Amino acid sequence: MTKNQENLIRFIADYRVKYGASPTLQEMVMGIHVSDHKSVSGIISALTKQGFLEKGRQKTRSILLTDKAFELLGIPLFRRQQLEEFNYSQRQMSPASSGVVTSPAPDYVGHGEQSIKTDGTNLSNDLRTVVGNTVAGIATKIYANEEAGAIFSWALLLGGLTWANTGIIGNGTNALIWTAVEAVIIKFLSKKITL
Repeated sequence: MTKNQENLIRFIADYRVKYGASPTLQEMVMGIHVSDHKSVSGIISALTKQGFLEKGRQKTRSILLTDKAFELLGIPLFRRQQLEEFNYSQRQMSPASSGVVTSPAPDYVGHGEQSIKTDGTNLSNDLRTVVGNTVAGIATKIYANEEAGAIFSWALLLGGLTWANTGIIGNGTNALIWTAVEAVIIKFLSKKITL
């Protein structure tokens, strides 16, 4: 391997780390201090044949380092072969039609006093509980004593629940039905509990 070939590999690696993309041909010419595009094209061609570089699908900024180039630079990585052999569990690969969140859910959802413990299986219900508790708490604690405040708090509560239910359920009609049911339950419970 020539000095210019090694310099080009290092330049491409440094450039990708700094800018997140491969350099253009002109940037490579200036980066490794060669005379013209033909010199860089020849170096790229030789490195591609040796297995250090490969060309991507785009016309510009498509020179990619291979595993062999990363080994030369001493950069540890997962080889493509290892990634393809990695065995994904059934928990990670569920059918798209199942409609169930299968990624691990956190043990607690919420913030501060509104945080609730979850069982890690149904994040949408946990989020609905947190949003409902938060909105209901704000509405009842701040505006419960005045009639205008009570009207505003119910509007805030119903708006928040509708928004949360629409995001979770995805169907506006079902979200409104859930909001109405939740409002009746909250109204019933607020008569039983005094703050």
